[in-house]
Amino acid sequence: LFLFGNTTGSIEINDKKTDVLDTITDVFNRRGIIMEFDANLLYESSKIFDSRGAEPKDMIYYQSEYYISGYFRDSTVNFLGLSLKQDGFEKFSVYEQAMFIFVVDSKIEKINRAIAIGGNGLTDPKQIEVNSRGELIILGETSEAVLVIKDKYVAPNNFIFTPNIFLMGLSTDFDLIFFNDFERSSRSDKMVLDEADNVYMNLYVNINTLTINDVDYYMGKSALNVILKIDRKGDLDWVQETYSEIKEDGGFILHELLVEKDNLYLFGDYRNTAYVGDNKLEVKNNTKYYNSGIVTLDAASGNFKSIHYPDALTPLRIFGAHMRKNGNYMLALDIITSNPGFLTHVMDPILLEALVNFSSIILVDFDVTKTSTLDSASPDDIKIYPSILHCRDLITVENASVKAEVSILNLDGQVKAIKMYEHNIQCLDCDTGLHFVRVKMKDKTITKKIIFN
Repeated sequence: LFLFGNTTGSIEINDKKTDVLDTITDVFNRRGIIMEFDANLLYESSKIFDSRGAEPKDMIYYQSEYYISGYFRDSTVNFLGLSLKQDGFEKFSVYEQAMFIFVVDSKIEKINRAIAIGGNGLTDPKQIEVNSRGELIILGETSEAVLVIKDKYVAPNNFIFTPNIFLMGLSTDFDLIFFNDFERSSRSDKMVLDEADNVYMNLYVNINTLTINDVDYYMGKSALNVILKIDRKGDLDWVQETYSEIKEDGGFILHELLVEKDNLYLFGDYRNTAYVGDNKLEVKNNTKYYNSGIVTLDAASGNFKSIHYPDALTPLRIFGAHMRKNGNYMLALDIITSNPGFLTHVMDPILLEALVNFSSIILVDFDVTKTSTLDSASPDDIKIYPSILHCRDLITVENASVKAEVSILNLDGQVKAIKMYEHNIQCLDCDTGLHFVRVKMKDKTITKKIIFN
Protein backbone atom coordinates (compact mmCIF):
# COMPACT_ATOMS: atom_id res chain seq x y z
CA LEU A 1 0.00 0.00 0.00
CA PHE A 2 1.30 3.42 -0.94
CA LEU A 3 0.08 6.68 0.57
CA PHE A 4 1.24 9.90 -1.02
CA GLY A 5 0.78 13.60 -0.41
CA ASN A 6 2.86 16.36 1.15
CA THR A 7 4.04 17.24 4.64
CA THR A 8 5.62 20.01 6.71
CA GLY A 9 7.92 17.61 8.58
CA SER A 10 8.50 14.01 9.60
CA ILE A 11 5.41 11.87 10.23
CA GLU A 12 5.07 9.52 13.19
CA ILE A 13 3.39 6.18 12.41
CA ASN A 14 2.89 4.12 15.57
CA ASP A 15 6.43 3.88 16.97
CA LYS A 16 8.21 4.76 13.73
CA LYS A 17 8.96 8.03 12.00
CA THR A 18 9.37 8.87 8.35
CA ASP A 19 12.56 10.43 7.03
CA VAL A 20 13.43 13.59 8.92
CA LEU A 21 12.71 16.89 7.22
CA ASP A 22 13.21 20.42 8.42
CA THR A 23 9.97 21.77 9.85
CA ILE A 24 8.26 23.89 7.21
CA THR A 25 5.68 26.51 8.10
CA ASP A 26 4.84 27.85 4.63
CA VAL A 27 2.14 25.72 3.01
CA PHE A 28 3.63 26.37 -0.43
CA ASN A 29 6.98 24.95 0.69
CA ARG A 30 5.70 21.54 1.77
CA ARG A 31 7.67 18.51 0.60
CA GLY A 32 6.14 15.58 -1.23
CA ILE A 33 6.18 12.14 0.38
CA ILE A 34 5.33 8.54 -0.52
CA MET A 35 4.89 6.13 2.41
CA GLU A 36 4.97 2.38 1.85
CA PHE A 37 3.11 -0.17 4.02
CA ASP A 38 3.15 -3.97 3.85
CA ALA A 39 0.09 -6.22 3.47
CA ASN A 40 -0.54 -5.99 7.23
CA LEU A 41 -0.49 -2.17 7.07
CA LEU A 42 2.83 -1.99 8.89
CA TYR A 43 4.95 1.00 7.90
CA GLU A 44 8.07 0.07 5.92
CA SER A 45 9.66 3.13 4.34
CA SER A 46 9.14 6.57 2.85
CA LYS A 47 10.47 8.51 -0.11
CA ILE A 48 10.79 12.30 -0.11
CA PHE A 49 10.40 14.78 -2.97
CA ASP A 50 12.82 17.47 -1.85
CA SER A 51 11.44 20.50 -3.64
CA ARG A 52 9.41 23.56 -2.86
CA GLY A 53 5.70 22.75 -2.92
CA ALA A 54 6.14 19.23 -4.35
CA GLU A 55 3.29 16.75 -4.19
CA PRO A 56 2.88 13.33 -5.86
CA LYS A 57 -0.67 12.96 -7.18
CA ASP A 58 -0.94 9.52 -8.81
CA MET A 59 1.03 6.30 -9.09
CA ILE A 60 0.58 3.21 -11.26
CA TYR A 61 2.46 -0.03 -11.85
CA TYR A 62 3.25 -1.30 -15.34
CA GLN A 63 5.74 -3.97 -16.44
CA SER A 64 7.93 -3.89 -13.32
CA GLU A 65 8.02 -0.09 -13.17
CA TYR A 66 6.18 2.53 -11.13
CA TYR A 67 4.99 5.68 -12.87
CA ILE A 68 4.72 8.57 -10.41
CA SER A 69 3.18 11.90 -11.37
CA GLY A 70 2.77 15.11 -9.42
CA TYR A 71 3.67 18.80 -9.36
CA PHE A 72 6.27 21.13 -7.85
CA ARG A 73 6.57 24.88 -7.32
CA ASP A 74 10.29 25.31 -7.83
CA SER A 75 12.84 25.40 -10.63
CA THR A 76 13.85 21.80 -9.80
CA VAL A 77 12.44 18.75 -8.03
CA ASN A 78 14.79 16.25 -6.36
CA PHE A 79 13.80 12.59 -6.01
CA LEU A 80 15.95 9.49 -5.39
CA GLY A 81 19.10 11.53 -6.01
CA LEU A 82 17.97 12.98 -9.36
CA SER A 83 17.45 16.72 -9.76
CA LEU A 84 14.82 17.28 -12.44
CA LYS A 85 14.66 20.76 -13.96
CA GLN A 86 12.00 22.45 -16.02
CA ASP A 87 14.01 24.27 -18.69
CA GLY A 88 13.31 27.90 -19.38
CA PHE A 89 11.62 28.84 -16.11
CA GLU A 90 14.00 29.62 -13.29
CA LYS A 91 11.74 31.62 -10.98
CA PHE A 92 8.64 29.93 -9.65
CA SER A 93 5.85 31.39 -7.51
CA VAL A 94 2.55 30.18 -6.07
CA TYR A 95 1.06 30.83 -9.51
CA GLU A 96 3.68 28.75 -11.31
CA GLN A 97 3.50 25.00 -10.94
CA ALA A 98 5.14 22.38 -13.15
CA MET A 99 4.34 18.70 -13.50
CA PHE A 100 6.81 15.84 -13.01
CA ILE A 101 6.75 12.21 -14.10
CA PHE A 102 9.24 9.76 -12.62
CA VAL A 103 9.48 6.18 -13.89
CA VAL A 104 11.24 4.09 -11.25
CA ASP A 105 12.10 0.44 -10.64
CA SER A 106 9.87 -1.96 -8.70
CA LYS A 107 11.71 -1.25 -5.43
CA ILE A 108 11.46 2.54 -5.87
CA GLU A 109 15.20 2.85 -5.54
CA LYS A 110 16.32 3.86 -9.04
CA ILE A 111 14.90 6.35 -11.57
CA ASN A 112 14.81 4.88 -15.08
CA ARG A 113 13.57 8.04 -16.81
CA ALA A 114 11.85 11.31 -15.93
CA ILE A 115 10.40 14.48 -17.42
CA ALA A 116 9.20 17.86 -16.18
CA ILE A 117 6.34 19.56 -18.02
CA GLY A 118 5.27 23.13 -17.35
CA GLY A 119 5.23 26.75 -18.36
CA ASN A 120 4.46 30.06 -16.71
CA GLY A 121 1.23 29.00 -15.00
CA LEU A 122 -0.24 26.08 -13.05
CA THR A 123 -0.14 22.50 -14.31
CA ASP A 124 -1.71 19.78 -12.18
CA PRO A 125 -1.83 16.09 -13.22
CA LYS A 126 -4.97 14.44 -11.83
CA GLN A 127 -4.59 10.88 -13.08
CA ILE A 128 -2.17 8.82 -15.15
CA GLU A 129 -2.61 5.50 -16.97
CA VAL A 130 -0.43 3.36 -19.23
CA ASN A 131 -2.04 1.69 -22.23
CA SER A 132 -1.19 -1.69 -23.77
CA ARG A 133 1.50 -0.08 -25.95
CA GLY A 134 3.30 1.42 -22.97
CA GLU A 135 2.12 4.93 -23.86
CA LEU A 136 1.41 7.28 -20.98
CA ILE A 137 -2.03 8.94 -20.79
CA ILE A 138 -2.32 11.96 -18.48
CA LEU A 139 -5.51 13.69 -17.36
CA GLY A 140 -5.03 17.04 -15.66
CA GLU A 141 -5.64 20.76 -15.71
CA THR A 142 -3.46 23.68 -16.71
CA SER A 143 -3.56 27.45 -16.81
CA GLU A 144 -0.42 27.68 -18.91
CA ALA A 145 -0.30 30.11 -21.81
CA VAL A 146 2.47 27.93 -23.26
CA LEU A 147 3.06 24.37 -22.06
CA VAL A 148 6.52 22.91 -22.72
CA ILE A 149 6.53 19.15 -23.35
CA LYS A 150 10.05 18.01 -24.11
CA ASP A 151 10.79 19.84 -27.39
CA LYS A 152 7.12 20.53 -28.17
CA TYR A 153 5.10 23.62 -27.32
CA VAL A 154 1.33 23.67 -26.95
CA ALA A 155 -0.78 26.73 -26.22
CA PRO A 156 -3.92 25.98 -24.19
CA ASN A 157 -6.56 28.66 -24.66
CA ASN A 158 -7.20 29.61 -21.06
CA PHE A 159 -6.48 32.03 -18.22
CA ILE A 160 -4.58 31.46 -14.99
CA PHE A 161 -7.65 31.65 -12.73
CA THR A 162 -9.81 29.44 -14.99
CA PRO A 163 -7.64 26.45 -15.89
CA ASN A 164 -8.65 24.07 -18.66
CA ILE A 165 -8.80 20.30 -18.48
CA PHE A 166 -6.33 18.51 -20.75
CA LEU A 167 -5.76 14.94 -21.93
CA MET A 168 -2.26 14.14 -23.09
CA GLY A 169 -0.64 11.09 -24.69
CA LEU A 170 3.12 10.52 -24.44
CA SER A 171 5.31 7.78 -25.86
CA THR A 172 7.60 5.64 -23.72
CA ASP A 173 10.32 8.25 -24.31
CA PHE A 174 7.93 11.11 -23.50
CA ASP A 175 7.45 12.26 -27.09
CA LEU A 176 4.09 13.97 -27.54
CA ILE A 177 1.46 11.80 -29.29
CA PHE A 178 -1.54 14.09 -28.79
CA PHE A 179 -2.69 16.96 -26.62
CA ASN A 180 -6.40 17.70 -26.18
CA ASP A 181 -7.32 21.05 -24.66
CA PHE A 182 -10.89 21.14 -23.30
CA GLU A 183 -11.95 24.78 -23.12
CA ARG A 184 -14.64 25.95 -20.69
CA SER A 185 -14.38 22.70 -18.77
CA SER A 186 -14.35 23.29 -15.05
CA ARG A 187 -13.50 19.81 -13.77
CA SER A 188 -12.81 16.19 -14.67
CA ASP A 189 -12.89 13.41 -12.12
CA LYS A 190 -12.06 10.14 -13.82
CA MET A 191 -10.67 8.41 -16.86
CA VAL A 192 -10.45 4.72 -17.67
CA LEU A 193 -8.90 2.77 -20.58
CA ASP A 194 -10.31 -0.29 -22.34
CA GLU A 195 -8.41 -3.17 -23.93
CA ALA A 196 -8.23 -1.30 -27.26
CA ASP A 197 -6.59 1.71 -25.54
CA ASN A 198 -9.65 3.95 -25.91
CA VAL A 199 -9.99 6.55 -23.15
CA TYR A 200 -13.29 7.23 -21.39
CA MET A 201 -13.50 10.35 -19.24
CA ASN A 202 -15.91 12.93 -17.89
CA LEU A 203 -16.03 16.72 -18.07
CA TYR A 204 -18.15 19.34 -16.33
CA VAL A 205 -19.12 22.02 -18.84
CA ASN A 206 -20.56 25.34 -17.71
CA ILE A 207 -22.23 26.32 -20.99
CA ASN A 208 -23.81 24.39 -23.83
CA THR A 209 -20.64 24.38 -25.94
CA LEU A 210 -17.79 21.94 -25.49
CA THR A 211 -14.64 23.13 -27.24
CA ILE A 212 -11.85 20.64 -27.95
CA ASN A 213 -8.73 22.08 -29.59
CA ASP A 214 -10.71 25.09 -30.90
CA VAL A 215 -13.47 22.87 -32.38
CA ASP A 216 -16.95 23.51 -30.92
CA TYR A 217 -19.43 20.74 -30.05
CA TYR A 218 -22.89 22.00 -29.18
CA MET A 219 -24.67 20.33 -26.30
CA GLY A 220 -28.43 20.22 -25.77
CA LYS A 221 -28.27 21.81 -22.31
CA SER A 222 -25.96 24.00 -20.26
CA ALA A 223 -24.23 23.22 -16.95
CA LEU A 224 -23.86 19.53 -17.55
CA ASN A 225 -21.58 16.58 -17.04
CA VAL A 226 -20.51 14.91 -20.28
CA ILE A 227 -18.90 11.53 -20.88
CA LEU A 228 -16.34 11.31 -23.70
CA LYS A 229 -14.69 8.51 -25.60
CA ILE A 230 -11.26 9.37 -27.05
CA ASP A 231 -9.36 6.91 -29.25
CA ARG A 232 -5.65 6.17 -28.78
CA LYS A 233 -4.69 8.87 -31.30
CA GLY A 234 -6.55 11.50 -29.30
CA ASP A 235 -9.55 11.82 -31.64
CA LEU A 236 -13.07 12.21 -30.24
CA ASP A 237 -15.27 9.15 -30.84
CA TRP A 238 -18.51 10.12 -29.05
CA VAL A 239 -20.00 12.43 -26.42
CA GLN A 240 -22.88 11.54 -24.09
CA GLU A 241 -24.62 14.31 -22.14
CA THR A 242 -26.03 14.16 -18.62
CA TYR A 243 -27.97 17.09 -17.21
CA SER A 244 -30.64 18.07 -14.70
CA GLU A 245 -33.87 20.03 -15.08
CA ILE A 246 -32.49 22.43 -12.46
CA LYS A 247 -29.32 23.89 -13.95
CA GLU A 248 -27.37 24.10 -10.68
CA ASP A 249 -27.74 20.37 -10.04
CA GLY A 250 -25.29 19.62 -12.84
CA GLY A 251 -26.60 16.32 -14.18
CA PHE A 252 -25.18 12.96 -13.16
CA ILE A 253 -22.33 13.59 -10.69
CA LEU A 254 -19.69 11.00 -11.47
CA HIS A 255 -17.62 9.41 -8.68
CA GLU A 256 -16.26 6.35 -10.46
CA LEU A 257 -15.95 5.11 -14.04
CA LEU A 258 -15.31 1.47 -15.00
CA VAL A 259 -15.30 -0.31 -18.34
CA GLU A 260 -15.81 -4.02 -18.89
CA LYS A 261 -16.01 -5.49 -22.39
CA ASP A 262 -18.99 -3.78 -24.09
CA ASN A 263 -20.20 -1.82 -21.06
CA LEU A 264 -19.16 1.48 -19.53
CA TYR A 265 -20.35 1.84 -15.92
CA LEU A 266 -20.97 5.25 -14.36
CA PHE A 267 -21.14 5.22 -10.56
CA GLY A 268 -22.52 8.42 -9.08
CA ASP A 269 -25.55 10.40 -8.00
CA TYR A 270 -27.94 13.16 -9.02
CA ARG A 271 -30.51 15.48 -7.55
CA ASN A 272 -34.09 16.05 -8.63
CA THR A 273 -34.83 14.91 -12.18
CA ALA A 274 -31.76 14.09 -14.25
CA TYR A 275 -31.18 12.76 -17.75
CA VAL A 276 -28.57 10.70 -19.57
CA GLY A 277 -29.13 11.72 -23.16
CA ASP A 278 -32.91 11.54 -23.58
CA ASN A 279 -33.31 8.95 -20.82
CA LYS A 280 -34.92 10.20 -17.63
CA LEU A 281 -33.47 8.95 -14.33
CA GLU A 282 -36.04 8.15 -11.70
CA VAL A 283 -36.28 10.24 -8.53
CA LYS A 284 -36.05 7.62 -5.80
CA ASN A 285 -35.85 9.85 -2.73
CA ASN A 286 -36.86 13.27 -1.52
CA THR A 287 -35.54 15.82 -4.03
CA LYS A 288 -33.41 17.60 -1.42
CA TYR A 289 -31.26 14.47 -1.19
CA TYR A 290 -29.03 12.79 -3.72
CA ASN A 291 -30.15 9.73 -5.63
CA SER A 292 -27.45 7.17 -6.32
CA GLY A 293 -27.34 5.08 -9.45
CA ILE A 294 -25.13 2.87 -11.61
CA VAL A 295 -25.63 3.90 -15.23
CA THR A 296 -24.61 1.50 -17.99
CA LEU A 297 -23.64 2.92 -21.38
CA ASP A 298 -22.77 1.03 -24.53
CA ALA A 299 -19.00 1.45 -24.76
CA ALA A 300 -18.98 1.44 -28.56
CA SER A 301 -21.65 4.11 -29.11
CA GLY A 302 -22.17 5.84 -25.76
CA ASN A 303 -25.89 5.04 -25.89
CA PHE A 304 -27.78 4.60 -22.63
CA LYS A 305 -28.51 0.97 -21.74
CA SER A 306 -29.80 0.86 -18.16
CA ILE A 307 -29.55 2.15 -14.61
CA HIS A 308 -29.47 0.22 -11.34
CA TYR A 309 -30.59 1.94 -8.17
CA PRO A 310 -29.29 1.08 -4.69
CA ASP A 311 -32.80 1.76 -3.42
CA ALA A 312 -33.01 3.05 0.14
CA LEU A 313 -35.40 4.98 2.34
CA THR A 314 -32.52 7.25 3.25
CA PRO A 315 -30.27 8.36 0.39
CA LEU A 316 -26.91 6.79 -0.34
CA ARG A 317 -24.04 8.19 -2.36
CA ILE A 318 -21.64 5.92 -4.22
CA PHE A 319 -18.17 7.35 -3.76
CA GLY A 320 -16.03 4.58 -5.14
CA ALA A 321 -16.14 1.30 -7.02
CA HIS A 322 -13.58 -1.39 -7.70
CA MET A 323 -13.87 -4.45 -9.90
CA ARG A 324 -12.68 -7.55 -8.08
CA LYS A 325 -11.04 -10.61 -9.64
CA ASN A 326 -14.21 -12.65 -9.06
CA GLY A 327 -16.18 -10.24 -11.27
CA ASN A 328 -18.03 -8.56 -8.42
CA TYR A 329 -17.84 -4.89 -7.54
CA MET A 330 -16.73 -3.43 -4.24
CA LEU A 331 -18.62 -0.21 -3.60
CA ALA A 332 -17.89 2.57 -1.14
CA LEU A 333 -21.15 4.17 -0.02
CA ASP A 334 -22.04 7.12 2.17
CA ILE A 335 -25.35 7.48 4.01
CA ILE A 336 -26.54 11.09 3.77
CA THR A 337 -28.23 11.43 7.15
CA SER A 338 -27.37 11.47 10.83
CA ASN A 339 -29.86 8.61 11.27
CA PRO A 340 -28.74 5.91 8.80
CA GLY A 341 -31.60 4.24 7.02
CA PHE A 342 -32.28 0.96 5.28
CA LEU A 343 -29.71 -0.73 3.08
CA THR A 344 -32.29 -3.06 1.57
CA HIS A 345 -31.51 -3.15 -2.13
CA VAL A 346 -27.79 -2.45 -2.14
CA MET A 347 -26.65 -5.97 -1.43
CA ASP A 348 -27.28 -9.04 -3.54
CA PRO A 349 -27.56 -11.89 -1.00
CA ILE A 350 -25.49 -14.29 -3.11
CA LEU A 351 -22.64 -11.84 -3.62
CA LEU A 352 -22.59 -10.27 -0.17
CA GLU A 353 -19.32 -11.18 1.54
CA ALA A 354 -18.88 -8.48 4.15
CA LEU A 355 -20.61 -5.48 5.63
CA VAL A 356 -18.12 -3.18 7.33
CA ASN A 357 -19.07 0.12 8.94
CA PHE A 358 -16.21 2.56 9.28
CA SER A 359 -17.48 5.98 10.22
CA SER A 360 -20.23 6.53 7.63
CA ILE A 361 -18.62 4.44 4.89
CA ILE A 362 -20.12 1.05 4.13
CA LEU A 363 -18.44 -1.50 1.87
CA VAL A 364 -20.54 -4.10 0.08
CA ASP A 365 -20.36 -6.30 -2.98
CA PHE A 366 -22.92 -5.55 -5.68
CA ASP A 367 -23.30 -7.15 -9.10
CA VAL A 368 -24.64 -4.55 -11.54
CA THR A 369 -25.58 -7.24 -14.05
CA LYS A 370 -28.26 -8.65 -11.73
CA THR A 371 -31.51 -7.08 -10.61
CA SER A 372 -32.23 -9.27 -7.59
CA THR A 373 -32.29 -7.58 -4.17
CA LEU A 374 -32.57 -8.59 -0.58
CA ASP A 375 -36.32 -8.21 -0.67
CA SER A 376 -36.66 -10.44 -3.72
CA ALA A 377 -37.70 -14.04 -3.16
CA SER A 378 -34.70 -16.32 -2.66
CA PRO A 379 -34.71 -20.05 -3.37
CA ASP A 380 -35.53 -20.62 0.30
CA ASP A 381 -38.09 -17.76 0.32
CA ILE A 382 -36.77 -16.53 3.65
CA LYS A 383 -39.02 -14.18 5.60
CA ILE A 384 -37.99 -12.18 8.65
CA TYR A 385 -40.63 -10.37 10.71
CA PRO A 386 -41.54 -8.02 12.18
CA SER A 387 -39.25 -5.46 10.55
CA ILE A 388 -40.18 -2.68 12.99
CA LEU A 389 -40.30 -3.69 16.66
CA HIS A 390 -39.34 -2.89 20.21
CA CYS A 391 -36.27 -4.15 22.03
CA ARG A 392 -36.81 -7.65 23.52
CA ASP A 393 -39.57 -8.41 20.99
CA LEU A 394 -39.26 -11.82 19.36
CA ILE A 395 -38.07 -11.95 15.72
CA THR A 396 -39.17 -14.87 13.55
CA VAL A 397 -37.22 -16.28 10.60
CA GLU A 398 -39.23 -18.47 8.23
CA ASN A 399 -38.06 -20.93 5.56
CA ALA A 400 -34.37 -20.90 6.50
CA SER A 401 -32.44 -24.18 6.44
CA VAL A 402 -32.40 -26.21 9.63
CA LYS A 403 -28.72 -25.53 10.37
CA ALA A 404 -28.92 -21.79 9.86
CA GLU A 405 -27.12 -19.34 12.16
CA VAL A 406 -29.28 -16.32 12.98
CA SER A 407 -27.74 -13.16 14.44
CA ILE A 408 -28.60 -9.51 15.07
CA LEU A 409 -25.97 -6.86 14.27
CA ASN A 410 -25.82 -3.12 14.81
CA LEU A 411 -24.43 -0.61 12.30
CA ASP A 412 -20.91 -1.08 13.67
CA GLY A 413 -21.04 -4.78 12.83
CA GLN A 414 -21.25 -5.82 16.50
CA VAL A 415 -23.21 -9.02 17.13
CA LYS A 416 -25.93 -8.19 19.65
CA ALA A 417 -27.55 -11.63 19.68
CA ILE A 418 -26.94 -15.00 18.01
CA LYS A 419 -28.81 -18.31 17.77
CA MET A 420 -27.71 -21.62 16.28
CA TYR A 421 -30.29 -23.91 14.67
CA GLU A 422 -33.17 -21.83 16.01
CA HIS A 423 -35.41 -19.53 13.98
CA ASN A 424 -36.65 -17.26 16.75
CA ILE A 425 -34.35 -14.64 18.23
CA GLN A 426 -34.60 -11.59 20.45
CA CYS A 427 -32.18 -8.83 21.38
CA LEU A 428 -32.01 -8.01 25.09
CA ASP A 429 -29.47 -5.21 24.74
CA CYS A 430 -30.25 -2.93 21.82
CA ASP A 431 -30.32 0.74 20.91
CA THR A 432 -33.05 2.35 18.86
CA GLY A 433 -32.49 2.63 15.15
CA LEU A 434 -31.35 0.46 12.29
CA HIS A 435 -30.06 -3.10 12.87
CA PHE A 436 -29.58 -6.16 10.67
CA VAL A 437 -30.72 -9.76 10.95
CA ARG A 438 -28.19 -12.06 9.33
CA VAL A 439 -29.10 -15.62 8.38
CA LYS A 440 -26.05 -17.74 7.51
CA MET A 441 -26.65 -21.04 5.73
CA LYS A 442 -24.35 -23.51 4.00
CA ASP A 443 -24.43 -21.91 0.55
CA LYS A 444 -25.52 -18.33 1.18
CA THR A 445 -25.93 -15.52 3.65
CA ILE A 446 -29.11 -13.41 3.78
CA THR A 447 -29.14 -10.04 5.51
CA LYS A 448 -32.27 -7.98 6.10
CA LYS A 449 -32.95 -4.78 7.94
CA ILE A 450 -34.98 -4.25 11.08
CA ILE A 451 -35.49 -1.15 13.15
CA PHE A 452 -35.94 -0.90 16.91
CA ASN A 453 -38.27 1.82 18.16
